[in-house]
Amino acid sequence: MQNEPVAARTRWMPAIGNHEMEPWDGADGYGGMRARFTTPDNAWSQSTGIDFIVVYLHQCTYSTCHDNGAELGAQQDWAPLFDKYKVDLVLSGHNHVYERTDPIRAGKATRKVVSGDTVDPVKDGTTYVVAGGGGGGLYSFPASDTYLGHESANDKPVPMVVSDRSGHSQTVKVTWSRVRYAGYCLVAIDVTPAVAGKPARMELRSVTEDGTAVDRVTVQRG
Repeated sequence: MQNEPVAARTRWMPAIGNHEMEPWDGADGYGGMRARFTTPDNAWSQSTGIDFIVVYLHQCTYSTCHDNGAELGAQQDWAPLFDKYKVDLVLSGHNHVYERTDPIRAGKATRKVVSGDTVDPVKDGTTYVVAGGGGGGLYSFPASDTYLGHESANDKPVPMVVSDRSGHSQTVKVTWSRVRYAGYCLVAIDVTPAVAGKPARMELRSVTEDGTAVDRVTVQRG
């Protein structure tokens, strides 16, 4: 694998997806991936002093990009757990775009969070980010792009395509798609620990290859 030289000296936490599937390797096609990476178990649940809970997965719980759509099963089975345990941030790929939601709880946006704002996941809910603009062919949105410095009118509902377990799709209108960018970009996350009575901060940035900011949001509890 082209990633092995870097992975040999840098910790990676991969989310297995369709691009890692090799039908000849193992019963489910992921034998090669599992041989190269060991993912964490549930020991973190017994730890103390955790500042933030970040979930990462391949397919999108929430996304308005129609190329691969969003997963109804994830919305029904996983999102309630994210609400219950007050997950701060959910990262996914699959759709080759960048998209950030307003904070969501029980499937609905709780408030509008533009670039530069701060989110309190305990009060506001979970923020979902599609970070799929790092390579491969780019996709598009059914509504105009809207991102830092290039904000567009974004008050009308946007159509989201969701796929159920049987593979059937349906379209619903949503209002939580706050930032959309159909260009190449990467996501960087910096965490500042709590100090001198100030709470920990998690700053998420989406940047293009020359460092231009596409989006910026801070997650802070309390």
